[in-house]
Amino acid sequence: MHREFLPAILLGLLLSVPARAGEARPDHVFLLIGQSNMVGRAPLKDEDRKPIPNCLLWNGKEWEAAQPGFNRYSKHQKPGSTQGMNGGPAFVAAYQKANPGVTVGIVCWARGGTSIEQWHPDHLEPYDLYREAIKQAQAALKQGGQLKGILWHQGEGNSGRWEGYPQLLKEHVARLRREFDNPKLPFVFGQLGQWNEKYQAFNRMIPNQVKAIPYSACVLTGGLTNFDPYHFDRNSQLELGRRYAAKMLALLKPNHRFSVTIDRGEDIGQNFGSLFEATSPDGSVTIGAGFPNAYNTRYRADRHDVQFFIRPHNGPREMTVKELPRPSGNLTGTYLYGREGKVYSTYGGLGFWNTDKGAWERTTGPGGKEEAMRVGSGVLGFGESKVTWDGEVVLSPPKQGSYQLFFYANGHLCFYHVHRDGKPYHPYENDEDGFSRLYACPWKPSDGKVDLGKAITLRLPIVGETTFAWGLLGEQIVTGSNIGGFYVFEDGAWRMILAPKLGVSFQLYSSLAFNDRLLLGQYPTGRVWEYDGRKLTDLKGWPPVMPGVSGSAREAQTTTLYGGEVLVGVWPWGEVWRYNPSGNRWTFGRRFFSHPDLSKKITHPYDVENEGNVPRNLWGQRITSLITSGSDLFVGTSNKSPRRWDPKLWPFLAPDKWQDYGKVYRVTMPGHLSAPTKWTRGKTTFVFNIRGSEMSIRQDGAILANARLGPRLAGALSGVEATSQVKWGAGIYGPHRCVSLEGRQ
Repeated sequence: MHREFLPAILLGLLLSVPARAGEARPDHVFLLIGQSNMVGRAPLKDEDRKPIPNCLLWNGKEWEAAQPGFNRYSKHQKPGSTQGMNGGPAFVAAYQKANPGVTVGIVCWARGGTSIEQWHPDHLEPYDLYREAIKQAQAALKQGGQLKGILWHQGEGNSGRWEGYPQLLKEHVARLRREFDNPKLPFVFGQLGQWNEKYQAFNRMIPNQVKAIPYSACVLTGGLTNFDPYHFDRNSQLELGRRYAAKMLALLKPNHRFSVTIDRGEDIGQNFGSLFEATSPDGSVTIGAGFPNAYNTRYRADRHDVQFFIRPHNGPREMTVKELPRPSGNLTGTYLYGREGKVYSTYGGLGFWNTDKGAWERTTGPGGKEEAMRVGSGVLGFGESKVTWDGEVVLSPPKQGSYQLFFYANGHLCFYHVHRDGKPYHPYENDEDGFSRLYACPWKPSDGKVDLGKAITLRLPIVGETTFAWGLLGEQIVTGSNIGGFYVFEDGAWRMILAPKLGVSFQLYSSLAFNDRLLLGQYPTGRVWEYDGRKLTDLKGWPPVMPGVSGSAREAQTTTLYGGEVLVGVWPWGEVWRYNPSGNRWTFGRRFFSHPDLSKKITHPYDVENEGNVPRNLWGQRITSLITSGSDLFVGTSNKSPRRWDPKLWPFLAPDKWQDYGKVYRVTMPGHLSAPTKWTRGKTTFVFNIRGSEMSIRQDGAILANARLGPRLAGALSGVEATSQVKWGAGIYGPHRCVSLEGRQ
């Protein structure tokens, strides 16, 4: 046997061994009570006599690995009676199929030949059915698990005198719910066997009781067969269990539905903002949706993408990370952007991620230092000193200098006009010596060519000023220059908030609308700064510094919203941090590079090894991109600037370490869903729905996207009541900027 196979085999053996009694704990618990068809009289087959995976049975003292014959520990067994197959095993299998990864606990405490009157708490002789069942269930719950529902199969003992049964059942359910302090505890009951004529009146009556008992369901027994005059046979018990599971799952499915009708008006590059946000009555989760407003060096997030999130307030969140194939075979970096639901990689040739093929596929279009954005039903392209609208040039390059870093928002095409002529950065003297100017040109797609004669301009203090990031806060268009200037365009004029300073590092690399503010990723603090429309504020500890590294020369290059949380990618150690606004806490996501070891003695990775090369910090580690797509987040990496790999120049990264630079990862955290939307003139309706373990987005009835929640999040939501206090048009994506917005549940 090959030695490398041993760990996997041993792990498999360990996972297949049932937990010893008392060691394991269930996640979801069900109480099974009633009379003999809940006991299970159908004889077991040899194939039934084995442990059920991820299922525990309460034995009166502790949880143990479950095997069919669920009622064998009930102290109310009839002497000599069969404790055989009931619907429990099939119920568990069907429930686990809908809730993968969940361990189910069963408390089965039934007694054959009993009437509902004998299940009254005051009925103690000859057996205290009700009190004993409650006692056992409560003892079991103290050792672990959450009671999710009660399965009740009883009625044969009342089939001849059923007229008072509806009231007795209603009172019975109410008592049980009081015992477990849950007025909405799901309760499923069922018809009796259809083969017995004496049961027909009862069977006609019992389904109607769901109208009188809220949060209940009735299982129908048509087509099921018997092996004696009273009892379901083995196969019918298995089918009965599946039917009980279907009813229970339907009761447990939370249905949080939010319908929002908006009119986005004419698309002039504005941010559409939040659609809604709601917090559950128990304060455990927040649910919301909106259009993200983000810019990361050097691409703007797709404004037409809508996001839908479920954010738990406490506890860890499930997260998986998968390394994808490298977009380039010989470059040390990649930058990503998203448009119309696709994720594109730029450097080394434009490509998009083909999910079906699991590979990057080459395509044509804007890439590298070119950008594109959706405006209405068309595409606005930003190239080298020129702008195109649906392929037609609307702004040509200048005769002198270059147009750089375009941004279209609020009906204005903004950019830097830089004429540096190869000179170092220096204060402005005259246009012949060089200049940097900010432009804001009024323009809409219907205008055709951009009229520079209408441009509002601002001559900047330093020749060579350009930008790494733009931002949009309501009516304000903002930009931070590479020399530390911070400028705002509002009410038809530019103004300077922060003056640039030569020799002082202050650079903004990203912007993200968050509630009513802008978060701006900054260098050299590595933190996000806040802009409230009037001033810039350094947010200390946003995010923290990873233990074991220097706090100097850090850069918050990338910011995004994912799963209702703020994510920040930080240079120079390739860190990703998460901020949960509900708990006001930062959580370290992970470092996306495996080397070198962390050290406070150096500022950047490989500073020592790369000494003598220019730049020395070339092998710092960037998180270049945080792009949401469907339920996933795509993370791009790079060194300071992508280079063609040369082992002669950087032997300390040979043979394979260099390949960490330029990798792309797909992160999945349940509770997030994003989708490209269809542009419409006039009103359009979005429906955001959570049902069971699935979340979905629809637009005008057509499905845009759906995703699974994962067992932990689905379990947390199953006990959450429908949210009633909804903030329409407000939330983490900022105030809505639609012409109209109407929401309803």
